[in-house]
Amino acid sequence: VDRRTRVQSPFGDADSASTQFLSLAKRFRKRFVVPTLQAFVAVAAFLSALVAADRMFHFYVAVYWRRIRKQDPAELRWKSAELPPAESVSAQTISQFPKVVVQLPMFNEKEVCGDVIDAACGLDWPKSRLLIQVLDDSTCAETRKRVDDKVFEWREKGIEICARRRVSREGYKAGAMLEAENDLRGRDGLFGGAPVVTGFGGELLVGRDDTLRSVNGSIPRGGGGDTAISGGVTRVAETQNLETKSPADQNATPENGGYEYVIIFDADFDPHPGFIRKVVPILIANKNVGFVQARWTYNNTHESLLTKVQAISLNYHIRCEQFARHAAGVFFNFNGTAGAWRLTCIENAGGWTPRTTVEDMDLSLRAYLKGWQFVFLDAVTCDCEIPACYDAYRKQQHRWSCGPAQLFKIAVTQTWAAKNIPVAKRIYLVFLFFGTRMFASHVVSFALYCALIPICAAFPEVVIPFWALVYTPVLVTISTVAFTDGGWKTAVPYVLCENAMSIVKVTAMLSGLLGWANAHEWVVTTKLGRFIAKEVEAVKGGAVGKVTEKVVCKLKKARGQRKTYGKECAMGVFFLSCAAYGAYVHAMWQYAVFLTAQGVVFLAFGLNYVDGK
Repeated sequence: VDRRTRVQSPFGDADSASTQFLSLAKRFRKRFVVPTLQAFVAVAAFLSALVAADRMFHFYVAVYWRRIRKQDPAELRWKSAELPPAESVSAQTISQFPKVVVQLPMFNEKEVCGDVIDAACGLDWPKSRLLIQVLDDSTCAETRKRVDDKVFEWREKGIEICARRRVSREGYKAGAMLEAENDLRGRDGLFGGAPVVTGFGGELLVGRDDTLRSVNGSIPRGGGGDTAISGGVTRVAETQNLETKSPADQNATPENGGYEYVIIFDADFDPHPGFIRKVVPILIANKNVGFVQARWTYNNTHESLLTKVQAISLNYHIRCEQFARHAAGVFFNFNGTAGAWRLTCIENAGGWTPRTTVEDMDLSLRAYLKGWQFVFLDAVTCDCEIPACYDAYRKQQHRWSCGPAQLFKIAVTQTWAAKNIPVAKRIYLVFLFFGTRMFASHVVSFALYCALIPICAAFPEVVIPFWALVYTPVLVTISTVAFTDGGWKTAVPYVLCENAMSIVKVTAMLSGLLGWANAHEWVVTTKLGRFIAKEVEAVKGGAVGKVTEKVVCKLKKARGQRKTYGKECAMGVFFLSCAAYGAYVHAMWQYAVFLTAQGVVFLAFGLNYVDGK
């Protein structure tokens, strides 16, 4: 054998092997990769159409009532009790005011704890009919001291206020409010306004839920089912017939000392003095109403681009979604703060529970399935603070995205089986409220705009429908920014920032559905507080020096050292790489512009360059 004879490879020479490999890769790409991507695009486009339809439904309802009818549904549908003005409250009229408790849950929020206590104690309501509960789970010694000082200050002024603390933070906010309810019952163990239930021969009965039981556990003659009842007993009345006083007659019953309504404010909220007088009369006059929700407004919208973007999103949720749901008569949830609950409704629905990170939505859903109705008061507002730090905003969005997924998994069967709810409203609740708003919107933001579009820069043969690529997002964006004054100026940053947050929201949603370790992570959103604004005003007034140092110190401490976030940084690099590849290899400049801008925003979030101005 001639040693100079080249030994032939089974695949031929090197060039031939390379050519065959590229040929195989092209065939695999054409037969498997492209069809798979095209299928994903079709699914994502369909979901984007659902999201757009959901947005347009709420947009149409909100615009119809706001711009065409120019009426507030709450004023047309719900009665409001007339109460004596503050200057005419007397021994003869004091009984017209129900007992109200204001709960202020907080945890290590030293910059805002004093302000919310001041605001709560300044509410216009007779002192003898008002209790302020500061539900302080703080572990910070400075926060506890500030709370104690404020409580002492207001007690000296004649306000009934107490700081309630627990040994552990079990159940977080829901756990604190659940335990605090034990202080609100009357001598008979019931909340104020509870139905008076008596049995034959004055038999002592427990009137909870829809079941009547005697204290020894037996079902009285002529009475209900066999649902277990927990806690408390009703008063004894010597009558010969089983009777339950109707809601309309409840105000005529003797007082049992229990509180009737609870108003909740998170630590960063600043209610105006007339808040109680505007929300509680709705509950007094409408016995089937479980809670009344006021509209949020924001005192730091223009602090930074991050707060402006959040304001657009929150305004759409509050001013469009919540308003439209109430107007259309479908389910909407309590927002966790700046609202009033009927305590008997909370009890009837099963009470506060920490089984999800959205205890407010959880309780609202259970109350709705029990047949309670809710009121959204667009004309009643309460100032609050938007998170100015990305880390706080990120944790908040994780909680708000994870919780609905947890709740959906737990309650979807019960929700669909609720025969007392009309079929159309059940369809809305399951497929639009949860399916579209809580799931599809996150999936579309991430899968279509943050995965498929950049990937398609490397696969130009994959076709994304023009309507899904342009018309749908433009329609969704316009319907969202329309509810924020001057929102159109921040429309483009809003879209890019919402896309950048989709990686956080979709992983949080999966965490809730799959029960990952961080599914029950409940972190209080950090607030800089009105303290900062006060100090800045002092600086503007010329009181510089120590005050300036104080502000800088507080800002540094509140915002902490700059953190970096791996997922956002990785997405930024991915987007920029796809932009470069698409532009260089396939000359897809129209994609490259969007991908570059989105990549920069991802990196800004990942490197935490979005705090402050």
